[in-house]
Amino acid sequence: MLRNQKDLALLLIAMGMLVAGVTFWFRSSNPKPPITLRMTAGDGSGLRHRLASDFALEAFKAGIQIDIKPTEGSEAAMEKLGNGEFDIALVQGGLTSNPDSPIRQISALHIEPLHLLVKSEFQQTVSEKGLSSLAGRRINLGARGSGTHSLATSVLRFAGLRVDGGKGCASFLPNSLNYAELLEAEFVELPDAVFTVSTLPSPIADFLADKHDFRLVPIPFGEAFSLEAFSELGTGPAVGSVDKRHVYSTTIPAFTYRVEPASPLEPLSTIGTRLLLVAHKRVSGDSRTSSF
Repeated sequence: MLRNQKDLALLLIAMGMLVAGVTFWFRSSNPKPPITLRMTAGDGSGLRHRLASDFALEAFKAGIQIDIKPTEGSEAAMEKLGNGEFDIALVQGGLTSNPDSPIRQISALHIEPLHLLVKSEFQQTVSEKGLSSLAGRRINLGARGSGTHSLATSVLRFAGLRVDGGKGCASFLPNSLNYAELLEAEFVELPDAVFTVSTLPSPIADFLADKHDFRLVPIPFGEAFSLEAFSELGTGPAVGSVDKRHVYSTTIPAFTYRVEPASPLEPLSTIGTRLLLVAHKRVSGDSRTSSF
């Protein structure tokens, strides 16, 4: 079920826009086709994929059949959408694309927080000393092709951690496990820290906290991270990176993942990006370029 009435209303408005665009598209190409759209919402084990299923139900009421297929994540979803393999997608905001991309933004929804979970023995150190204390540790950035991977890499770089070190930065050991691999791994196989971007509550965060006693830790420098966008004025972020203009400070409410003991114990500072409904320009009926 969608998290709140505001998101449902926004999706219904977006649905109306899509119906108009899709109807025009189909009528201009074939007078009597069944209206079927191909959609992705990233990893099939994520909450975004479940939201897409709710969206498909609303679309069905409007006379549109939506076939949903998973991808590695938002970066992969946008690439496949741009190539015409999909018609619409739910993706993580804040990701950059080519100015000539045929992808159009239909609607911006709620903010999806970036979760950082660590094994219990590292919680106090990371909470007190910051992300730099993860130097030399195994850190899961999310699957390659996911928006989480891009955002987590950018956050660690801001905190002074790079895969290869250098330039005054410490190094860490990167992992790129997808959701299914995280769910199937034994505790000893899991990395020391895991990033995931998700609508609340995150199924992966919930699983790691419940089964393996992973603990959430804060990402307290959200405003400073976003301010780095000013250093990109006049040039803009590179394609495939994170556009910090669309990254926001947010919180994960206390008790989201556990009541006793509380997880988190109090509202937890982090950053997040908006969930976006996007479409190929042939479907959206809009020839203008939209920013993500």
